[in-house]
Amino acid sequence: MVFYACLYLISLVLLCASLYMRKRKGNAIISYALAAASIVIPCIISALRDSSIGTDTDNYPLAAFNSAKNNGITHFLSQPLVGFEYLYYLIVYVCSRVFNSFPLLLFITQLLCVLPVFLVLDRESRKRGDIKIPIIGFLIFYLFSYNLSMNMMRQAVALSFCTLAFYNILDKKRAWAIAEIIVAFLFHSFALIMLPILLIYYICLKIRSKKVFAVFCSLFVCGLALSAIFLIPIVEFLGALFPKILSPVYLSEFTKIRNFSFAELLFWGTISAISIILILPRVKNTALRRFYLIILLISPFTAVLNYYVHFSGRILLYFQYIILYMFIPFGLQRVDDKKAFIRGSILYALPIIVYWYYYYICLNINETVPFLFAS
Repeated sequence: MVFYACLYLISLVLLCASLYMRKRKGNAIISYALAAASIVIPCIISALRDSSIGTDTDNYPLAAFNSAKNNGITHFLSQPLVGFEYLYYLIVYVCSRVFNSFPLLLFITQLLCVLPVFLVLDRESRKRGDIKIPIIGFLIFYLFSYNLSMNMMRQAVALSFCTLAFYNILDKKRAWAIAEIIVAFLFHSFALIMLPILLIYYICLKIRSKKVFAVFCSLFVCGLALSAIFLIPIVEFLGALFPKILSPVYLSEFTKIRNFSFAELLFWGTISAISIILILPRVKNTALRRFYLIILLISPFTAVLNYYVHFSGRILLYFQYIILYMFIPFGLQRVDDKKAFIRGSILYALPIIVYWYYYYICLNINETVPFLFAS
């Protein structure tokens, strides 16, 4: 815990120094160097970790890295392990065959997890002339995504690129957004989840009537709510009818995670409630405000489904990244009153810090604690 806290603090201090120099129109080279250091240092630490740090580190990345040593590129990329994720495994192949360096693979992967998020925060910061946006965003990134990205590496890269793609959609840079979604898909096929998310956004753009939007929003949210509330009884009932298909062992594991998922519901319910009360009214764009309202309402219910339905958590992650790295930092920046800004920051910080401590430190869900360097 102390190791990660010190790492986050060092990175944030470097970032603050870089942003301060930029605001005061100091030496641009030093400002860029400090910003680069704030990004690169956590990537280097991630690259130097032992393969036991991160549940999947010694699984598909190390297995693919070793496989690449003994296979030509055509045979390597045709393996079932690769699927559609050619870009990630091409990087694996180059790191293995050309550089023979597993730490380099981990460094590049971590950099690709961080850099798109940094670009979103930095571009919006420059556009609005406010240095608070990257500081808020990166503090959230370290508490929420850094440990996760040392486990779900391909997914974390895809999430970051999809967040950048959505930002470019809002910025009317659609060609860039399409390219970024394709890149995300070539790292993890679940990046296609961005398509229904974009569909929701475009529906919000097209719906003019408040009544029609209210009906659409109600049906959408109620469907997820009913799924989340009644899923356990339904599965237990089916388990009684079909004991050979749903074994008692499975049902035992299924009910064991009930409390865990309700902790997720509590966390995302808190984040959504704070957001709807504090920030949502400040979003001037009607379509965007409606889109944010939908994803804020459905996030708590998707959090429940996260631990009941295999892979449904992947859906939640794409909502989470947009909320955490666009909606919250951009929204807090709109709070003009200093006291209100401080109160809002504390209201967000407390549940996010508790989330980090509970999931990543106490439960160690991504197996990143304690941190070990490679021998």
